[in-house]
Formats: sequence, structure tokens, C-alpha cells
Amino acid sequence: CSTCHALADPTQVATGAGWLQVRLTVTARPVTLPPCNYTVTPVSLNFGVVTPPATKDLTFQVCNVAPATATGDICLVTNMDLGAGSDAMFSLPAGSLMERELAPQECMTVQTRAWPQGQLPASPTTVNGTVTFTISDPTPGRSQPSVQLTATLAPSCLVISPNTLDF
Repeated sequence: CSTCHALADPTQVATGAGWLQVRLTVTARPVTLPPCNYTVTPVSLNFGVVTPPATKDLTFQVCNVAPATATGDICLVTNMDLGAGSDAMFSLPAGSLMERELAPQECMTVQTRAWPQGQLPASPTTVNGTVTFTISDPTPGRSQPSVQLTATLAPSCLVISPNTLDF
């Protein structure tokens, strides 16, 4: 309704004619997924030297390597984002990923970006980050996957002069 206003109690809505009480019943069916047979390639991305205003994009893939004939061997990828402590120059251009199912033999490509902004250090400086996520793999002792990100911030070391040539 065009004149509705939500209050602190999400089950009540004020309308022009008074209060409307809304009750929702939510049901869920938990599913235990079998261990996911997956690969992450590459497991580290080196952006090399990146100098503003340039950006550099690199990708990695997460693949469900279960045989195509396997039924029910779904890989559930969840909570993909930059890890804690990642340098601010790194980003996921498509944004963080809440969840995605990968069918057998399906791969997803994840784009990462290095985009230095602000003041550059006087000498080359290495910066690091990680892309972290979870995947349906209840194998005891197996750590959840991550992709390491590395880049070097450095002032430009090449100047072309004159910057125009007349032929």
C-alpha cells in the first residue's frame, strides 16, 4: 500500500486506516550435501606492479569436478568475499557472493581487481589480500578454500618524452 509505514515491530504495519498485523510462517528443510569434489585454480593471483590510475583484473575458477553422470553431487559455494585484513586496493567487481550451486562439471569464474587509489609509497611496496569462501565439504580437517592476492604498489618508473610525435 502507498501509505504504509513499517514500525520497529516487523509484524505490524501502519496504514491510513489503522494497523495491519502480518504473520509469516517460514519453513525450511535442511539438506546434508555429500562432500564436494572441487578444484580452485589458481590458488594465488599475482597482479605484479600496479600504478594508479590503472586497474588490473585477474580471475580464478571454482569447479565441481564430480563426473557429469553423478546425480546429487552439487557443490554449494557460500560467503565469498575479501578476507579480513585484505588491502583496500583489492575488490570483487561483481560484489560478494552469498551462495551459488555448482552442478557436476560446472565451473564459476570469479573476477578480482587491484585498483590502487590515493598516495603511492616512495618505494615499491607489496600488498596482500585473500578471497575467502566456504564450500560444501564436511571432510574433517580439510580447511576451507581461499585465494591469495598479491600486488606491488610503485610509482611509475618510465617517462616518455616528448609525449607527442609529429610524423
